Amino acid sequence: MTDRRHAVAAFLLAPLIVAAAIAVAVLFATASGHAGGLQAAFHMALIAFVSASSVGLVLALVFGIPAYLALTRLRIVSPWATMAAAALIGASFPWLAHFLLLDPSASLSANGCRSVLNGVTTACGYRQLALDTIVPALIGAGGGLAFWLVYNGGWRIKERRMS
Repeated sequence: MTDRRHAVAAFLLAPLIVAAAIAVAVLFATASGHAGGLQAAFHMALIAFVSASSVGLVLALVFGIPAYLALTRLRIVSPWATMAAAALIGASFPWLAHFLLLDPSASLSANGCRSVLNGVTTACGYRQLALDTIVPALIGAGGGLAFWLVYNGGWRIKERRMS
């Protein structure tokens, strides 16, 4: 029973931990010395926290639960396995957004690259999309580590054996 409680807590807290880290990064990146700049930085950090936590919670519930169930079935719930699974989930986000939200007749250009031409993704577009998955994969890996730490009950890294 405690494994279930730890798993539920980990699914709820890991996206919030990652969102808090993103918000702190945004705060430090956007803060300036004057009062108006600091207030704007706090607003941007709050927006980053709300956005990252909502996306993280949805991804954790839609993709994380099946990944966790597969890992428990295979009996490999470990820090490396949860980080790898979460990195794949994070990396899937740009690809899902690209293919699910793209207008079939769209043409897009980014960074001097014609990425989509009449709804068809070009080779340059796939290269750009692959580069755009690096940061979400790293954020996902951080979420996997946060999941493991909450699931495991702290900083002591040991594998939880399923019986």
